[in-house]
Amino acid sequence: MQGTGRAKFICGPGTAQNAARLFLRPPCTIFVDTTAPDTMQSTLYRLSLVPAFLTLVALTLAMLLGPDRTAFPAGTDGIGTVNTPASASTTAATTAATSSTASAVAPVAAPARVPGLEARMPSVLLSRFQATSPGWSHVAAGLLILFAGLCIGRMTVRYNLYGVNTCHAIPVFGIVACGIPTGGAYLATFTAAALLALSVRNFGRTYTTGYSFDGIFRACCYLGLLLLVLPETLPLALLLPFALLLFRRTVREAIVALCGLLLPLLAFCYLNWGLGGSFTAPAAAVWQAFAGAGNPLSLLLQTPLPILIALGAVLLLDLFAVQLFLSDIYVVGTKPRFTFFFNIGVLLLAAAVPFGPGATPASFALLAVPTAVLMPVVFIRTHRAFSLPLYLLLLAAAFAGIFLQY
Repeated sequence: MQGTGRAKFICGPGTAQNAARLFLRPPCTIFVDTTAPDTMQSTLYRLSLVPAFLTLVALTLAMLLGPDRTAFPAGTDGIGTVNTPASASTTAATTAATSSTASAVAPVAAPARVPGLEARMPSVLLSRFQATSPGWSHVAAGLLILFAGLCIGRMTVRYNLYGVNTCHAIPVFGIVACGIPTGGAYLATFTAAALLALSVRNFGRTYTTGYSFDGIFRACCYLGLLLLVLPETLPLALLLPFALLLFRRTVREAIVALCGLLLPLLAFCYLNWGLGGSFTAPAAAVWQAFAGAGNPLSLLLQTPLPILIALGAVLLLDLFAVQLFLSDIYVVGTKPRFTFFFNIGVLLLAAAVPFGPGATPASFALLAVPTAVLMPVVFIRTHRAFSLPLYLLLLAAAFAGIFLQY
């Protein structure tokens, strides 16, 4: 492979060898742009910041102000129902009655009360705020979506992940986060998505020749907060050893990273102990919410078929993007390559979360973060005649999912 041309294979000086190599390339690269580097600027499908941001705003407004498309029962936000006071029974009944008209899935049994848990878990606080202040909850959820999308988009442009200046990551995040139903606990869902976006961005900062105590501590601290907001995301804790090995961090940085991961949980345990409860009760509540009471495939078995098809299409496009990236890996620099490898790991772990026994529909929104980084490779390294209709089709499918309620 030679030069910076995308999918331009060169085997030797002979024309026959070049033609044979191009003919024998994988079938999934049939739409890959093979133009020379000096002419790629006319065939690339770029997307500037303004239309990308406006697309994200339109998707956010459609999702928040559109019809109630909740395809899952409310109250499936992990440990959101643990230690719920009796005064909230009316609100819970009202929420259940509202969601039952649009629910296509059998209700999930509430987890048992955790002994010694006196403080309210973050998921409980977010659920109560959403129930008591729906208007402000919509505003907060919209701002979280915009913040997470811009956070991922800024990272891709700053690190030059695609070799060209494009903002595809911003609308792709909105397409996945807003186009796929994630249950009734939308405030906790998009809070978790924003925390994962912040963690991924700070993990990308850790690839450096010197020490990166600040970046890796922030990344792990956001990851620890994510585990408190959505305990079902416990498998994402494996991002810590994966990042340490991939980015070749030192033992001192590993200790700092472990402290950042455990700090939110230990702080909450101390708060619960100060309120008269058990110090280990919050950790037990997190584990109970992750383990759940069902089988490892309970969420996927109860998910409607159209949502499964949408998730499958997103994962197939992600795999296509990974294949395009690996087919011409040296187009980008060293740091973008390692950032791509890290987001491939994030995608695998995020895709494994819905298989957990305590998984909830909120875990689907986590796929928007790695997908926003990986999927734009399809739009960049394929011809405009293929990438533009594909982008418009995804956008139309997202709006159709919002308004047609699957």
